[in-house]
Amino acid sequence: FVSVGKKYSNAKNKVFGLPNTTFTPEQELLSSENHEFVLKFARENLSEFENDVLNLYLQGFDYKDIMERLDTNYKSVDNALSRIKNKFKKLNMGD
Repeated sequence: FVSVGKKYSNAKNKVFGLPNTTFTPEQELLSSENHEFVLKFARENLSEFENDVLNLYLQGFDYKDIMERLDTNYKSVDNALSRIKNKFKKLNMGD
């Protein structure tokens, strides 16, 4: 996610249920330290398809682009993003 840059930080925030913010350098450092944790959580808790959808979504691709790249339909992308959000919500709540 870090290589994507600030342009897509709001997309990340949308998926993770965080407010839209611009980070200070200190916050960016803390964010990068958590970056590995988030990647590990995604690898261990998301399906291959969910990881693919999340990766494209965080790169700024819209549903149509994701559908075309993964050769799938709108509902599959929408459902995958919903499952991803729920899994990260559980992580944030400590379930």
